[in-house]
Formats: sequence, structure tokens, C-alpha cells
Amino acid sequence: MTPTEPYPFVLMRQVRVAAQLAHTITIFASRLQPGDPSFTWTLGREDEVRALVSAVTREWSDGILDADTAANRLADYIRGITASLGARIRASKSAPRRVAFRPVCDTLSDA
Repeated sequence: MTPTEPYPFVLMRQVRVAAQLAHTITIFASRLQPGDPSFTWTLGREDEVRALVSAVTREWSDGILDADTAANRLADYIRGITASLGARIRASKSAPRRVAFRPVCDTLSDA
């Protein structure tokens, strides 16, 4: 998800939040046991985040979306995944309660 071209600030901000979310998912997944109900949910989720970022930024680059619309699409997706991830972290028995999760939520609240 490292940008290969300069994005407008509003879009770059959401790209960075998505990168942080993908990283958080990876950390959470690494602390789960295969029998944990959230284990299956995490499989491929980081790749899903990266694929969506790639698709949205490509649409922006191609002129299909303006920067605000692209950023809003990412923010909407990130909100949904963040809510689901938060619930899974709280419900998980095998993952420590402390996962680097708060910065993602804080950034979203400013969007």
C-alpha cells in the first residue's frame, strides 16, 4: 500500500489509515489460535484491505473518482472493518486485549 504517486492529502490520509488497519489485522491474526472464531475472519483480510485501496486509488488515478469521493469510499470501508475487528478483539479469548487499535479509530473520528 505504499503510494507510488502523490495523492491529495484527503486521500493519502485514508491510505495511511488503511495501511495501519492492515497492520493491526496482521498483529491480531498472529496472536490467534486456529480454533479461535476470529481466526478464519482474519485469513486474507489484510490482502482485502490492500486490494480495496489499490482499486480505489486506481479509480482516482484514472479520473473516475475525485479525491474526496475516493477518500470517502475508503473511510466507509475502513469504518466497517474497524467495527468488526474491534468486536473480534474484545471477544477473542486467545488474543491479548491490548492490540494497537486505538489510532485507527482516532484517525477515523477526524475524517
